[in-house]
Amino acid sequence: MTFPGIEHDPTAPQVNPDLLAVEELRKAREAEYSVWVAVQNIPWGTVLAATPGMAVPASTVERLKWDQSGYVVKRTSKAGREVLERTGAATTEERERWAAEDKAAAENTTATAASTTRTRSPRRRSTASTAGDASTASTAPDQTTTTAPDTAADTEGGDS
Repeated sequence: MTFPGIEHDPTAPQVNPDLLAVEELRKAREAEYSVWVAVQNIPWGTVLAATPGMAVPASTVERLKWDQSGYVVKRTSKAGREVLERTGAATTEERERWAAEDKAAAENTTATAASTTRTRSPRRRSTASTAGDASTASTAPDQTTTTAPDTAADTEGGDS
């Protein structure tokens, strides 16, 4: 924070304009490279412009429509997280954010599971209906009785 008249104070720390310019360039570069990540090899003539996990400049993605071609995805997307984790190209901030998101999601699922187990109660079965059904129902498989003609009875005392 600057105060009025501080530019005339010889004992006040002076801002180096070169360091300010470097910091502005660093912020511009970070903004340019912090949006897109390559998900596959991106050829550029006979060489590779990017490999999976590499940061890709936003201006190039917009100009060449690499997002529509499927070469790149946003770093914040699910596919971006997957490729960054697989290649090990995630920043420390991204890893910390993902750990916090995973922890919150795990707590949410356990809270949801706990609330569903508390609200669900097992149904009580009526013993009268099951006892009545059991007395009329056969536990053995269906067996049909057939009467075959008795050949011995025809031949035993017959008039043949």
